[in-house]
Amino acid sequence: MSAEHARLIGNLLMIGVVRELDEAGGRVRVDADGMLTDWIPWLERRAGSGVRSWCAPEPGEQVVLACPYGDPGQALVLGSLYQDRFPAPADTRQLQRTQYADGSLVEYDRQTTTLTITVGSGKVIVNCANAEVHASESVLLDTPAVKATGDLDVTGAITAGKDISTSADVKAGAISLKSHKHTAQGPTAPTTPAQP
Repeated sequence: MSAEHARLIGNLLMIGVVRELDEAGGRVRVDADGMLTDWIPWLERRAGSGVRSWCAPEPGEQVVLACPYGDPGQALVLGSLYQDRFPAPADTRQLQRTQYADGSLVEYDRQTTTLTITVGSGKVIVNCANAEVHASESVLLDTPAVKATGDLDVTGAITAGKDISTSADVKAGAISLKSHKHTAQGPTAPTTPAQP
């Protein structure tokens, strides 16, 4: 085997570190053992008309390069490798996890069949025409406040606390469910509507 053939075969797969990212162009430059590539693409899960994904490799990320015909000029990033600076975000095969630099994460635990989305102090936004949550047992909203900007239609009972002496109040405008008043209008006349 000639030295040229050995070099080409040796260049088929290379390990490098992303040095620059062109977000608008969807390209990176990678340092592979002192050789800085030109602007090259990275492999995405989908890139067609029906579905397109985006997960850009960042500077400092260790990656694997595939170089067709052993030519680094045609290289593309196949994927990333864990390293000491950026270790694996999980240590069990039962867990699938995507972790972000601000501490946010999305994970699915097959052992407990639990999907967890954690966004710290950020937001979770869902935009759609109709949204449904089907829970066979219960839904818990653990938050200081819940705000509905439109009509609220409830087909079941509404309970505001179990103990009437300590439970929260329910109001319709200024009328309190716990402390509203009615004025008597005579022995046989109905009372007045509820008053604050």
